[in-house]
Amino acid sequence: MYTRAFWDKIYKRHFSDAPWMSEEWAIGGIRLLDNYIPASTNNGCLLDYGCGNALISDHFMQKGYHIELADISDELVNWLDLRHDDSVPIYLVDSPDMILGENKYDYVIAWCLFHHINPNLWGKFLDSFFHLMKKGSSLFISGWDDSDNILREEKKLGRFTQQPIWFINMLDDLIKWRSDKFELKESKVIPFKLSPFTQERMIRFIIARKIIQ
Repeated sequence: MYTRAFWDKIYKRHFSDAPWMSEEWAIGGIRLLDNYIPASTNNGCLLDYGCGNALISDHFMQKGYHIELADISDELVNWLDLRHDDSVPIYLVDSPDMILGENKYDYVIAWCLFHHINPNLWGKFLDSFFHLMKKGSSLFISGWDDSDNILREEKKLGRFTQQPIWFINMLDDLIKWRSDKFELKESKVIPFKLSPFTQERMIRFIIARKIIQ
């Protein structure tokens, strides 16, 4: 489930028409994240994990950040490679523990990622992000909330992926259980309108700050 072969197949069938690849989707994320990520004055470093078309992180590159991109699909990574120069590292990965480094990033964005990952792996992903983040840095997570009616109507199958989708509400508890690593700064539900859908989607937006030790 959700293997590299799976995502390559998805991107061959649904590239420009996938909702998460639309400019509309990116603009919504940018408007929200702009409230929390100021312009960089010291060449800050930002990881966009599960970056899709990277429009969100490209915006923050314009705000002075060195960006690094990561995704699971060969198809997508090859496409990204053609659109970025060598100053932008692009990682082809199955999980964040494949990215080398420690205390590396000022910000990590995992935008609409966790609802595609089996919940049994959520803790592993959080711990891997922790090692990659600088002390005091922030992890931004978004995904489907359990108040999202469309996902309930589709019986938790993604419209484009036709695979199980998980509500990410449990992430709040997983972050709190790591109180020696993270502080849960914010968790809230945000209505999100996308033109392919007949009603507003309900996104849960979570901010976890790496504890300064």
